Amino acid sequence: MSGKDSGDTVWRFANTRISSEKKEGEFEIDDNYTEYRYKNLIHSGVSALTENLDIPNIYNSSILDLSDPEYLVERAHEAQVIIVERPWQWNYIKDISRDDAILIYSSHDFLAERFSYVKRTIGGDHILSKIKSVEQKAVEEADMVIVTSERDKKMYINEFNIKDKYYVSPNATYKRSGLKDSITEVEVKGRRFQNSSEKTFALFVGGGHRPNIRAVEEIFQMAKMCDELIFMIVGDVCDHFDESETPSNLVLLSFVEDLSNLYSFVDVALNPIINGSGTNIKLLEYFSYGLPVISTPFGARGIDAKDGTHYWEATISEFPEVLGRYHSNQISGDKLSKECKNLIDNRLNWETVSENLMREIKNHR
Repeated sequence: MSGKDSGDTVWRFANTRISSEKKEGEFEIDDNYTEYRYKNLIHSGVSALTENLDIPNIYNSSILDLSDPEYLVERAHEAQVIIVERPWQWNYIKDISRDDAILIYSSHDFLAERFSYVKRTIGGDHILSKIKSVEQKAVEEADMVIVTSERDKKMYINEFNIKDKYYVSPNATYKRSGLKDSITEVEVKGRRFQNSSEKTFALFVGGGHRPNIRAVEEIFQMAKMCDELIFMIVGDVCDHFDESETPSNLVLLSFVEDLSNLYSFVDVALNPIINGSGTNIKLLEYFSYGLPVISTPFGARGIDAKDGTHYWEATISEFPEVLGRYHSNQISGDKLSKECKNLIDNRLNWETVSENLMREIKNHR
């Protein structure tokens, strides 16, 4: 684990679904870094229900209180520093931690924004109010709050009127060796694709979250306007679309285990995100492979990258024009490829970000 000294010990407790293929128990990840995977029937059932309702499991503290996992209780009594990811289990962790422990709340995104759509559902006002109050309590009681961007930090300050205790630890990805290697042929799930100087392949990768579904709906329209390009959609977001209704130049590939060959094969990546929360980790992954990227301003929010240097910025309506210019070689992505990869290699990689975060935590002690 980057940033951890030889004398440091790290324990990670992970709630794991009953249906998960991951085994329950204690696993050594690295020297002095152990992960305990815990499975609980009530947690799995409630999580499945709330996931189907598209709301978070706001009852996790109560579930942990009922089950009282022995491993978690023992480690919480020993730990000098406890990082709580998401606020749903905050109350339980605070109750079982030692009095002198430093409690850190780790936020991936501002949850009132992340789940703002809940307001439009039955009982949504109550659920959103509960989400806000649970997160506010964690922010108020934490000794330190980790956020992923200055944008999120400002949102917390404005919403909760708590102006200090934040540390910005940006999202990151892994370093990749060399620049993007252009390969002319790739096989994905038994389907073979061939590239050439006359073709341009554009890629979007995303899970089944609402912002990604909206993005693919926009890409459908782009495909109809850019029939000279081939659009490849990868990830669970594909499950929300009927392949029989897709444009002829758009391919739904669903989940792909190893994306490295696809990243080396395609010509350009798309990031037409117009809503959501937090920062876009997939954009960083595109960068790490040196892929030229077209992104909306919102899609690049919270990431210290510049239009024209690391990516091309465009509104949704401007995407077809930029794609057309790229396809006809009016603009080149070579400089972008180098600059965005340098951004990852020098700053936004997990090794650098983790070392900086560990240093800040130790200074906080």
